Amino acid sequence: GAILTATPQRQAGTRLEEHSLIGTAIRSSASAGSLHFIDSTSQKAYVGSWAPAGIGGRFYWVLVEQLQEEAYAAQEKIKRKALFVLILVTSAACFVAYFSAQWVSGPILNLTRAAGDIAQGNFNVRFLDEGRRDELGQLQRTFTEMAVKLRQYSEIQVEQLLAEKTKMEATVASMQEGI
Repeated sequence: GAILTATPQRQAGTRLEEHSLIGTAIRSSASAGSLHFIDSTSQKAYVGSWAPAGIGGRFYWVLVEQLQEEAYAAQEKIKRKALFVLILVTSAACFVAYFSAQWVSGPILNLTRAAGDIAQGNFNVRFLDEGRRDELGQLQRTFTEMAVKLRQYSEIQVEQLLAEKTKMEATVASMQEGI
């Protein structure tokens, strides 16, 4: 219970069985341990640990105490760095996810607009990114081909309707002569 090495807070030769760390170490049945405690004189939080040591046939306790804020400073620094990295990685993931979604959904929205134009009779559809080499690019090219064929079919239908209309008008006009 006597301090052999002096520290600024403890003087050599002082008996400190009442000191939290020393008293716990002496009373402990464990060979080594640690303790969080508040020093009664300074009211500061400390972390301490102890371990037995046998030197020259004599038994000693080796005790180390440190201010709690100093003991956990490295841990707090690591926590802050980990939080920063977590925020950075999450932000990067959100950024990548947003632009990936735009890259995929943009052509789908263009196809939807083109389908609406075709439904209204406008067969002149064009896509801004016709050079895409993926499945969406292939779908866009197929959609453009379909629009061209529908335009051709529509033109053929209009020509046939005009021809039929002309025949009908001629028939109606000549009906009076026949009657």
